[in-house]
Amino acid sequence: MAEGVGNEADVIVVGAGIIGSACARHILGLIQDPGLRVLVVAPGEPALQWSNTHAQWDKTHAGSYAAHYDEGRITRTIDAHPVWSRLARASIDRYRDLEVQSGVNFYTESGYLLVGRPQTKDSYYAQARHTVISEGVSAEVLDRAALGVRFPALQLPPHCEGLYQARGAGHISPRRMVAAQLACVRADSRATLLNATAQACTRQGDGQIWVLLDTGETLCAPTVIVATGAFTEPALLSGYRLPLNVHGRTVLLRDVTDLTAEAGPRAAALASLPSLILDLGPHEPGLCDDVYQLPPIEYEDGRRYVKVGRRSTRFGQDKYSSAHGCQSHTRITHLSICLVWVTIHRIGDEEDPNVAVGPRGLHAGLFAAVGGNGGAAKSGDEIGRLAALMLLDRWDDRYPREPFLLAANVTPID
Repeated sequence: MAEGVGNEADVIVVGAGIIGSACARHILGLIQDPGLRVLVVAPGEPALQWSNTHAQWDKTHAGSYAAHYDEGRITRTIDAHPVWSRLARASIDRYRDLEVQSGVNFYTESGYLLVGRPQTKDSYYAQARHTVISEGVSAEVLDRAALGVRFPALQLPPHCEGLYQARGAGHISPRRMVAAQLACVRADSRATLLNATAQACTRQGDGQIWVLLDTGETLCAPTVIVATGAFTEPALLSGYRLPLNVHGRTVLLRDVTDLTAEAGPRAAALASLPSLILDLGPHEPGLCDDVYQLPPIEYEDGRRYVKVGRRSTRFGQDKYSSAHGCQSHTRITHLSICLVWVTIHRIGDEEDPNVAVGPRGLHAGLFAAVGGNGGAAKSGDEIGRLAALMLLDRWDDRYPREPFLLAANVTPID
């Protein structure tokens, strides 16, 4: 192991979001050498100022605005693809231990409901029903009548049914989950967190990889893993370009603070809501067919919001003006809804598990773990663990290895 201090390390983790923070924690857990030195490089979250109408992001911030700067993401093991289901289950099974170890709470077990049309073959819902059986997920099938009784606050269309997961599902605060991961990293004396932005990674003739920071400093290590999500530029990968396509997502935050404070049936109905995904298909004109919704969640302004969005990128994509953290805000007064743009990233087709994450060496010592497809928050701890295993040339045989490799999908740039 390297004996140097200061700018030298054994492993450098570039990026400390959902995947990077988990990867750093698992590297420290997997390597017991007391002489190990790990550097984690990531900028801090930019200032966020709240007004009495809607959130105002600091317009002077010119850096990355990470996907985990949020308070609500759905978590569940019901999924259309077995690999995503396994990744989620492994992560969720460690949530409570991570909360205890870090002292940071981030998980609310509110349950999860997937609503779809059982008669639609090859739909996301139909595939999820199959995965529930093949992966042994504990879920209850509810017909339309049962849905109305169990969740009277949901106004659902006819001819649908639901898969309901009451335990091991609900929602997380991705912001606080990252804080939990980093609290564990900080508690290990072998790790150092640097509040900086990496600008380039280059391999040197002596086998070391240099990491140039925006401060002008240079770090070096024989092993570097880049986990910078939508902000993964070729310069960070020693000139290699990944097949990353960045898209905007439209998110509505409905302020329900006053409603949840009431003592009555409406407040009780809101409090009982699970996390929800609708997969209804384009069968009814004017009906959003791929909506997701979270229960009331408290945000940084102290108010409670119901978060609503679309799983696809079709709605509002023409207004997305930048691949680097574009944030625009619109107040829809008559609905009391705050419209917030957030950045997500993906590799290949959306929610394509074959390129869900790529902790693969681009060349000796340089790895990348990116491509959450807008759905990796719930599974970030397990994805980070797999990335850490791959750094050590190890693997978990519960997962097919090939889907996680990037070798065939990267191209050097001139």
